[in-house]
Order: sequence, then C-alpha cells, then structure tokens
Amino acid sequence: MRSLLLLLSLLPLWAAALPAHVISASGLPQRGDAAEVLRAGDTLLQAERLRTPADASLQLRMDDGATLSLGAHSDVQLDASAHALDLHSGQLALWSEGKPWQVTFGKISMHGKGFLRLRVCAEGCSERPGLYGKVDGGELVVEYLGGRSLLNGRLFRIAPEGGRPELLARDTGVLDSAADFAAALVAKERDAAQLQQALEDFREERLELARRSLTHLQHRSPGEVVINYYLGLIALQQQRNQDALQLLQQYAREDAQGAREHGIGKLLTLLTSAELQREVQTAVAQEKDLSSLPPEPGSIAVQAFSNRSSPEAAILAKGIAAMVISDLSKVPGLKVLEREKVQKISDELHLNTSGLVDSDSALRVGRLMRAERVVIGNIGVE
Repeated sequence: MRSLLLLLSLLPLWAAALPAHVISASGLPQRGDAAEVLRAGDTLLQAERLRTPADASLQLRMDDGATLSLGAHSDVQLDASAHALDLHSGQLALWSEGKPWQVTFGKISMHGKGFLRLRVCAEGCSERPGLYGKVDGGELVVEYLGGRSLLNGRLFRIAPEGGRPELLARDTGVLDSAADFAAALVAKERDAAQLQQALEDFREERLELARRSLTHLQHRSPGEVVINYYLGLIALQQQRNQDALQLLQQYAREDAQGAREHGIGKLLTLLTSAELQREVQTAVAQEKDLSSLPPEPGSIAVQAFSNRSSPEAAILAKGIAAMVISDLSKVPGLKVLEREKVQKISDELHLNTSGLVDSDSALRVGRLMRAERVVIGNIGVE
C-alpha cells in the first residue's frame, strides 16, 4: 500500500470538464430575456445569453476548464456544451488550455485555443469600426467568405462587413480592458490547494475524508481528470468494485495517454472480469427468479460452438462463433448479448463439458441472460 501511494504521489494533474459557473461578478451582469442578475457562485445552464451593462463585468469558469471574462457593454450568446459562443457586442477574453473553442461574430467564425482577446469597436470607439482581436500562447483560425487565416500572436482587425482579417502593425491598446483574470487565478489556486490536501489525505489512508473532498471539488469547479483516477482507487480500496470500474473507465476516456502510462488498461481488464464474474454468480444464484422474467425484446445469445473433432479444431469452433456474432451485430434491431458473459454462465453451470451443445443447456443459459433467442452449434472436421 505504501509503495503504491508513493508512486501515486508523483502523478501530474490534468484538466477536466465540469459545469460552468460564475467566479466573479461586478455591477449588474445579467442572463436570459428576464435580465436575471448574476452573482459569484451562480451555475450557468449550458446555453445562456449574457449581458454586461455599463460598469459591469463577469468572469466564468467554463465546462471544459476554460475561463471567460466579459467587459462592460458586452452581449454574448454562450453554449458551453458545444464549446462555442457568439459575440454580438462588447469585449471578451477567453483563456482555453484544453479543447478548442468556436467564436462567431456575424458571418465570421473563429476557432482555437490559448489566450484570446476580442473587442467590437462601434460607435464611441477610438479606432475604426470592426472586430479587433489577438491570441497569445495558442493559435486561432479565422474563417470568412472565400478563405481562412491562421493567426498567432498578431493583432488583427475584421471589418464590419467581414472579409479577410487585416493584420495591424501597432498595438493601439484597444484590447487592454478585456483581459482581467484576477478572480480566475485566485479560484484556480484555491482549487489546487484543496486538491493537494485531498491527495495528502489519500496518501495517509484517510480514504473517506479524501473521497468527500474530491467529490466536492469535482462538483464545484472544473477540477482535474485525475480526480476520477483517485476516486476510482479509493472505491477499489473500499471494495466498491463497480464504482471503481466506472470511475477508472471515465478517467481513461478523458485522458487516454495518462491511462496508458499508469497501466489503467490492465486494471480495467481485471475489474471488468471480476465484475462480470460477480454478475454471473448473482444470476446463477437467482436462476429461478430470472427464469420467470420475460426476455429482452430483440436479444440473442450466441454460445461458443462445441468441437466434436480433434483438439486442433478448437480454434475453428471459436472462430465460427465469433463470425456469427460479428454478422448478427450488424443486423438492425438485434441486440447481441455479451459473449464473455454467455461463456462465463456456461462455465459456472459446468455446461458443454461433453463437447456437445444440447438445447436444454442452451435454453438454460438463455433464460439466465434473458435472451429472446439462442444460437448453438457443433463443428466436426472429417
């Protein structure tokens, strides 16, 4: 246990995706047609219309860990689930280190990541009308009628009627007021400190305290994908194998490279096998109850074909069953039940030991799987 914890203490952190919420609000920023006032701590719906009147500003932590800051006189349609926003007026700064974001302005579409600042210059602006922007520490692709431009580290302007971005030779300061991330940095530092404390609790085997802290952090802020990793390990040590399997599968989906580096694939294989074995044993123990339940509509179970020939032909029996499963899986409306579970139930009931597959044994397996149909077969090589 101690050696495992020492290894885990060296793991890096990765960014994750959780709901968007307000981390800072001044003045009277509003959302929706009802002009509901937003305050720090409010959670946003996935799609929101956001407005900041005079002397108002708003900072958000987005669903993928990105940070959005809106200056005064801004009007934005936000769709956090699609990682997209539509800038109608005003100014914004978007700080995205993970997934690329799409930003639209009229007929102009932009997508990229890094530190992006945008401002719409209209009446009262000291510069020519249009959309001014700059991205640092990343790249931005601007698509317009007739072409696209890749921008990185250069101040640009797009005319109100659209068209190719104009690269500007001098920085006029038009974007300076769009980049206030002080509250976002404070929130990130706070979350990092709480995550470190939770991991210390984990290393000292205060598992339940660590679990509560990690769960709270996961729900409150974008967090880190490594939270699912540690929650999965805690669930495993607490013998909650099903929870551990789900959490570690989620971690593997969110950070495939990290999962490979830390051998999550092997652990998932063991957990899947153990969970499947538990399900099979439960099904066999409840055979009488399961046999009385109606089958799942459109379901079919394919049993491993029995070999009636020489031992060398055993691989052929498995191969034919696999081909049948593959072909049936392509039939619309047909649900092919898990091959591994069918085999484990047969093994648990000590069926097919004679080298033959009989209809009574097949029906018994089918009832335990709640299969509507069962495919059985024997092969012989002459």
